[in-house]
Amino acid sequence: MTSYICIQISPVNISDPDDVLRNAITCSSTLPPPGFSQSESNEAVELKHLSKTLGWKNPQGLYGYSVDSEYKDLYVYFDHGDKSSPVNEVATKAFSMYGLGGAMVTSPPTWGPIRGNVIIIRNEPDYNFSPWIKFEPLIRLDEMFQTMVFFRDSKKSAYSHAMKRDSVRNMKGMGMSMPMGMNMGFGPNVNVSYLGPTGGFRSYDQVLQDKDQCENCGKTQAVNGSRLKQCQRCNKALYCGRDCQKAAWKAHKKVCKSN
Repeated sequence: MTSYICIQISPVNISDPDDVLRNAITCSSTLPPPGFSQSESNEAVELKHLSKTLGWKNPQGLYGYSVDSEYKDLYVYFDHGDKSSPVNEVATKAFSMYGLGGAMVTSPPTWGPIRGNVIIIRNEPDYNFSPWIKFEPLIRLDEMFQTMVFFRDSKKSAYSHAMKRDSVRNMKGMGMSMPMGMNMGFGPNVNVSYLGPTGGFRSYDQVLQDKDQCENCGKTQAVNGSRLKQCQRCNKALYCGRDCQKAAWKAHKKVCKSN
């Protein structure tokens, strides 16, 4: 499927059918600004361009995750000064992960609903912290559709999803080597790890669970968005669900403890 540098999502209600959502996601030529390549552009230039070309009163940016990403790979622009356009309910639910400008927050963000269109580009990873991540600069329309469906239908908040994915990535970057205690005010023998978007802490065991991977597709529990299911024969192998378990059974049955 064709990929694009920039994607636009028009206002969509959570109750709207999938075909309405799919039609609301289109390619856009808004970014990068004229005279800039994707790699040369930056947020300051883009904010100024959005104000000039789209008439946005107060353009703001947000970090976001695409459906299968292990790092915050999307940067989402919207007009925070727009108080009259229809609320973009799906975009608001999908991108309520961080503060304005990508700021870390200590609780679910409270910057209010997104109104009107959102403009989305791919965010490059921090290679100093995550050198293993391969940057894909273009965005597929179907990828964005699957992303919006994932967050629209999730029973958990986008903030919760971001919190788990961030903690797994951060711990991977630190080699999962956070020592116990760490002199962080938790007292001796308390196992803690960096949490991510809240700037707080999350138990090491919780991060290990979120780091668990499906034996078929390789998605971590954090990316999958819900608890992985154990094989009920061996109680060891983990899967996203029945489809992944069936797909992996031919190889898994050779090592599965069936007795």
